Amino acid sequence: MTGSSPSKSASISFHIDREYQRLVEKNQSPDTWLGTSIRVGDTFVVGDEKSGPKGSGCGVVLQLLESVRSILEGERYIVEFENGPSWVVIEPQANGSVQITRSVTWEGTTNPDKRLEIDTSRIVTAQAWIQAVRKSAQQFHEAIIDEFPELADSDEMEQVRTEIDVVDGLSNG
Repeated sequence: MTGSSPSKSASISFHIDREYQRLVEKNQSPDTWLGTSIRVGDTFVVGDEKSGPKGSGCGVVLQLLESVRSILEGERYIVEFENGPSWVVIEPQANGSVQITRSVTWEGTTNPDKRLEIDTSRIVTAQAWIQAVRKSAQQFHEAIIDEFPELADSDEMEQVRTEIDVVDGLSNG
């Protein structure tokens, strides 16, 4: 973690590669293993430019969208990557920022004193986090619908669209 002021930039990348597309096509569901990277400022908190821990595609997107609601309510949120296992802890700070931490142990998700040296943590403005979540969820939604238009009315994609709309309402209201 850095002692400086909160970063004003964050980005989330979903690694929609050939393997992911093959599994979506085979299963006719976007809810299959999907790698995710999270960057705060110049630091990758989760993953890197090309890969990241995997979790259920729509599940990870929906968890990230739910994190917005939690931080606006002043509550910690934990995103789980099932194929790790690893977790991302999103914790609101007193100054209107959010601490984003990758934890490789469950104990580290609930107790900062139990985090390991390899657990990366950075602070970002809440506004930058909300924008990154919203943008990445929208990009995920569009990428799936563009590649697999037959999934536009699937329960999973409708749920993602609904939650994007909820985040829009929360962040604009």
